[in-house]
Amino acid sequence: MRALRWCAAAVLLGAVCGLVAVAFEALSFGAEGAFRAAPALLALLPFSGAATVWVYHRLKIPFNTDAPNVIADLRRDRTVPGRLACALLVCVPLANLGGGSVGHTAAGLQMGGALADPFVRFVGGREGDARVLMMAGMAAMVASLLYTPLAAVVFVVEICRQSRAQVLDVRMLAVPLAAGVAYAIASVLGIGRIQLGPVAVPEAGTAWIAACAVGAACAALGLLFVFALKALRTFCIKAFDNLYTRMLVGAGAAAVLTLLAGTDAASGTGGATVAALFAGAPVDWWVWVLKFALTAICLAFGFKGGAIMPVICMGACAGCALGQAAGWPVPFAAAVGMTACIAAAARSPFGGFLMAVEVCGLAGAPFFALAALFGAVAARRDSLYGGIDWTIDPRRWVLVGKRIMSRSRLHR
Repeated sequence: MRALRWCAAAVLLGAVCGLVAVAFEALSFGAEGAFRAAPALLALLPFSGAATVWVYHRLKIPFNTDAPNVIADLRRDRTVPGRLACALLVCVPLANLGGGSVGHTAAGLQMGGALADPFVRFVGGREGDARVLMMAGMAAMVASLLYTPLAAVVFVVEICRQSRAQVLDVRMLAVPLAAGVAYAIASVLGIGRIQLGPVAVPEAGTAWIAACAVGAACAALGLLFVFALKALRTFCIKAFDNLYTRMLVGAGAAAVLTLLAGTDAASGTGGATVAALFAGAPVDWWVWVLKFALTAICLAFGFKGGAIMPVICMGACAGCALGQAAGWPVPFAAAVGMTACIAAAARSPFGGFLMAVEVCGLAGAPFFALAALFGAVAARRDSLYGGIDWTIDPRRWVLVGKRIMSRSRLHR
């Protein structure tokens, strides 16, 4: 009887997440499309920031709640309120409407965890039920938003840092079941799928050299983004006590940077830029720098969304730039770059590898695996989901510095 209840809960949760993901995609991509059609909407970014503060205040949700906080609650087997999903359904499209550089996939992670709340009581509410159902909701949302069901399951298991016993728990079968149901619904109803197609792999010698060079560079880029985001968020929390002031300053900084760049290529989730890049459209080499800066500003100051798709975008753009400079096939270099960057930033080498294979084809699997390995090495220091929030603990980095110095002395 309990097994049937768990199966029903997983199927229903997957269906709910799939439908919510479709609605979320429609709102986010509609808002991003409206901004690209009317760039003057950049003037709305400060109002979007103020509205976000107001929505979180009215729904009584701590404003600094982001994906790391939700994952930290999951590890403690605590649910998050369902109203968080409602807040994100409103605030993320608002940020995209004003040209904010925020993704929707990590917001989907939070929404999936929030949507699992009522199902915990349905299955009995025993120890571990909340943890498993939140993971099922997260995997379902990621599978629906990225259209990568296998990668979604592995990605969620990796970023949630579960023990071996927890992973082997029979209740974990609910995770792929919910992801499969949500993916099926999104495949029929969804609108935001990025069609990249199989990526052609160059001759072996060129491919291995490109994979090593691009993989190492983009893995370092992913780790650098994590540090920049956390450093800027720590500064924002200490410098601005008033949330409205913080959001207005952040919106102003993002708007000025966008105007100075003279392009909207780095605005929005980044999915459109990735699709254009793989389709052969010309992309300036410095777009990854602009995407890096805009995403760090928007997320650090408090705009709601996520970093997964922006990180994929900056990794693909950086790989494209390196490929153009070295004469390597651009789509292949971009695929390697986005794999290494997301593997390093999220500390998810297996999820990043599977994501690249599902999106770009099996032909490049050995090279995507090498890129993911570079990402795994870089992610040993820190990651987007390595702590309870996006702030820096100075004591931890001082300790890391001392260890590095002691090792260098030993080698001498």
